[in-house]
Amino acid sequence: MNYVTIQNSTAPGFYLYLENEAFAQIQNTIVSFISSQFLNENENGGAFLIDTIFSISSVINFKNISAIEIRSRNKGGLIYIQNALENMIIKLEDVIINEVYSLLGSIFYIEFPLKANSQSIFKVENLEIRNTEQGFIRYLSQYNEPTRELLDELNDHNYLFQVANAKLVSFQNICIFSLFHVSFASLVQILIIDIINFRCYNSSIKNELFHISSMKENSQSKIVDFYASNISFLKVIQSFGQCSQQNYYFKVQPQICSADVTNAESPISLMNNFTKDTLSNSYCIIQQLNYPKWEHFTYSLILDILDINILTIFELHLNNIDCQECFRGLVSIKQTEIVPKIIMKSILFSDNTCDEGCLYISSFDLNQDNRNLGSLIPYVKKKQFAVILQNYRCFRNFAYGCTCLFSTLISILIEDSFFQNNTAIRDRGIVCIENVNLVSFNILNSVIQQNDGGYVGGLYVMDSSIENLTKLGTLINDNTGYFQNNLMQQPSQLSIQLDKKNLWPKIKIFQSEKILIEQIQIGQYELFQESHIDVLYIPNGQKISEYKFFDWKNQNYVPYNLSLIVVPLDQLNNIQMFLDSDVYCSMKVLLENEYQRNIDQGYYNFFEDYEEEDENYFQKTIDENGFIFDDVIFHLDDELNQTQLILFHCSAIKVPIYGENQAIIEDFHFNYFLRLNIKPLPCQLGEKRIIHEGCIPCDASIGQYSVTLNTNKCSIIDEISTQNITSAQLNLRQGFWRPYVDTNYISECINLPENCEGGFHEGDKSCFQGHIGALCEECDIHNIRLNGSFSTSQKYSCGLCVEEKQNFVAITAISSWTLISILLSVQSNYILNKQMILKKIVSSLIMTKISYHSNLGILIKMITHHFQIVSVIFTFRFKTFIDIGAAFNSISNPIQKITHSLDCLLKDIISIQIHYSRMIWQLIMPFIYILFFLGSYRIALKLNKLEYSLNVITTTLIYMYLYLQPFFVGGLISLISFRKISGFYWIQANVAYRYDTQTHYQWLFIFCLPLLLLISLIIPVFFLVSLYSYEYFFFKFLKITSKISFISYKFDYLFV
Repeated sequence: MNYVTIQNSTAPGFYLYLENEAFAQIQNTIVSFISSQFLNENENGGAFLIDTIFSISSVINFKNISAIEIRSRNKGGLIYIQNALENMIIKLEDVIINEVYSLLGSIFYIEFPLKANSQSIFKVENLEIRNTEQGFIRYLSQYNEPTRELLDELNDHNYLFQVANAKLVSFQNICIFSLFHVSFASLVQILIIDIINFRCYNSSIKNELFHISSMKENSQSKIVDFYASNISFLKVIQSFGQCSQQNYYFKVQPQICSADVTNAESPISLMNNFTKDTLSNSYCIIQQLNYPKWEHFTYSLILDILDINILTIFELHLNNIDCQECFRGLVSIKQTEIVPKIIMKSILFSDNTCDEGCLYISSFDLNQDNRNLGSLIPYVKKKQFAVILQNYRCFRNFAYGCTCLFSTLISILIEDSFFQNNTAIRDRGIVCIENVNLVSFNILNSVIQQNDGGYVGGLYVMDSSIENLTKLGTLINDNTGYFQNNLMQQPSQLSIQLDKKNLWPKIKIFQSEKILIEQIQIGQYELFQESHIDVLYIPNGQKISEYKFFDWKNQNYVPYNLSLIVVPLDQLNNIQMFLDSDVYCSMKVLLENEYQRNIDQGYYNFFEDYEEEDENYFQKTIDENGFIFDDVIFHLDDELNQTQLILFHCSAIKVPIYGENQAIIEDFHFNYFLRLNIKPLPCQLGEKRIIHEGCIPCDASIGQYSVTLNTNKCSIIDEISTQNITSAQLNLRQGFWRPYVDTNYISECINLPENCEGGFHEGDKSCFQGHIGALCEECDIHNIRLNGSFSTSQKYSCGLCVEEKQNFVAITAISSWTLISILLSVQSNYILNKQMILKKIVSSLIMTKISYHSNLGILIKMITHHFQIVSVIFTFRFKTFIDIGAAFNSISNPIQKITHSLDCLLKDIISIQIHYSRMIWQLIMPFIYILFFLGSYRIALKLNKLEYSLNVITTTLIYMYLYLQPFFVGGLISLISFRKISGFYWIQANVAYRYDTQTHYQWLFIFCLPLLLLISLIIPVFFLVSLYSYEYFFFKFLKITSKISFISYKFDYLFV
């Protein structure tokens, strides 16, 4: 047939029967405005219906065909082959399609007989297609009452070409300018498929552009020079009108043959029963298509290829394809039963939007050659891969996951490829390889960079490990991901982050074919201002995350700055993550001898005998940071001398087993253990020590605290002396004092409560400014608290050493009084001696009873002695309006008062503790007085030309001894004596210093006791024997001794 025009006809426009070995050629034909009546479901063939029921073999050629506005109710909008043969050759050449539609096979529909030796061939060359949205809506308006089956066919099986069971199908030079809703081709059970020079633009389709399914051995498919651009998945058809369902009934007129053969002219016009000129039906169908009872989805939008034995794709370019609902991306290659050989070269994906993997390759065949990867490029190239992907360029694509490639359960080699500026917003990465432990995978001379992924920005390898990509010439860098930036693969080892940042080094301590044990090397680290090495100190009886160290020096709590996070690593020591939430890591505590016994016996299942309820066995599931064991509570025995250790074992750590050349991964094993040597932290303040439990914090909320190390119970708050507490601190009320942070003994400051400020501090820190010592009774003369030097201004009160005027006045007054009392006493004794001599002379001449006694010296001695007694009495804590006791003490003990006034000077002159320097200065001061007095006497002798008298010198010496000896004895006794305050012994002379120290004991035996014996015993015995031999003087001495004993008793007991 040549130059045929068929238009304005009901379908089929041309009905052709073929017989025997038929040959039919239709060329230069125009078919237009042909439509089925849409009255029943069996209306097939729009323009051409060819029936080959009587044919043996057929060759059918269509050439230079133009089809416009053709609508078929069921199958074959342009061509429908009925009763197809297994030996047929059908060829379409130079065909132009405009608005051609059918429910199945809008252009061509054929089902060849399903026979193994079928020789049927179908070829299409030089095809142009334009199908628009308006044309499709007009087509839908032809349906009267759409059924559920009709809607399903429209949604799921609406293709231009539907061919089944052929030997060869070929498409060459195809150009699609627009498609709407209808996809291009469904090719099922085809042995050989060729698609060459295919172009598709500006289309919105409901299903994959090509659906190819073979399931035949030795099936082959070749796709060359395939280009698609600006194609989107048609999720919703826009409706331009309202649904108004109308039902039309036609009266069918039976055909009547006229007997009048003379009437040969055709009528000018035929009577039209009804013509449908409304689109309301189409809007109703669109409404049902847009909102079906169940959601429609498509696997892939461009190529959906199933079970092709040999697949070759060259020059595949996909640009600006939008299919966020396609969960197998744009190109899906799936193998279920056939071991494939797939070669893809020069692939370009750019600016596309996908759901899961723009290129999706998968297989369920597990019998492929696996675990044969090498580490060198020549060796890898010799291996047999099911998929070879060369020169794949993937730029600026967007997907939820696996943007450029998703491959699972199939061996694949990627070579000379480039992946850049792609985005995976939800999960996995840009290139995803899953279940690679069962198959081979490698990537050579490729670049993955500047991508933004979900879990990883670059390469994602699930459930296995890959070789060193650097040796294979592959660069993966500058990518960003949530867990990893560049590479995410199956972890093969573990490590520990103790500072939540850095990985600690480790070494292999035991390795065999099926087991690997590594140990963390703990270098020097600082914990709570102390350096440690080799072992990790961990809390005992408390959670690591909640443990706080009490810094008693600074009175604050310091968090445990280490963490116990186990992180999985790949063989390149990159941190990896398990995405399976069921993956867990076990940990248990062992003793060194128990661990070594298992190793020696070859028993490596360390976790077999442990259950979850064991106190030192823990399991953790992974999160985004790793396996975190910070909330576990260890119960360690801190009395053991041997090393304790933790063993970690994770169920999903797969250790590669390499071949002899250490370059081929032959297998994997799961017996990986990580060892960490540990020791328990000692119990601290605020904790009670319980055997087999550890260090349990005292609960301050119920009034419990502990300021004693290693106590087995907590103390209870004393609300009289304490305001509130923490587990290791006491907040004392004002007027109470305790010496040390680790003592529970609290004393009341009875002398001057204002000096004790209380609070959370203890010792000197709890005292008022300038005060130190027990009960805050001493002055900070040595600037211990760094507030300046303070000396005694009044009793139990301190003033700054810069207040020198007051001390100068006091020193001057007391020194003057001392010198005057010495002068008066010596003068009185001198006059008395002269009178006594004169009396002896007069008595020897005449008898007389007149006595000339001078009582001034005696009066001064009496006053001084009584002042001494009164000053002792005032130590009994009398309350007076003015400090009378201080005045009496200054008069009665001038040397001591002057010494206290000179404290600010003594601290710089004598570099020893102030209470010793005071005693030394008290010994020096009398000699200064004596030298000053005797010097003055000598000057007076020269000026007044007095007669020298030894009596003046001896009287001065004796008076100074008698006058000052009680104070020397009292000072020495105060050094020898102690006060017991808050359970500790303090030097009586200065309660800022402890009595029970080696330094004080040395001073006692070298200085205090010998000097005390000299002054209080040896010298008095000497005077008793030498000077007081007369009975009168003997009783005088006894009275003096009684007085000294009384004063000494008061100092030693009452004042203490």
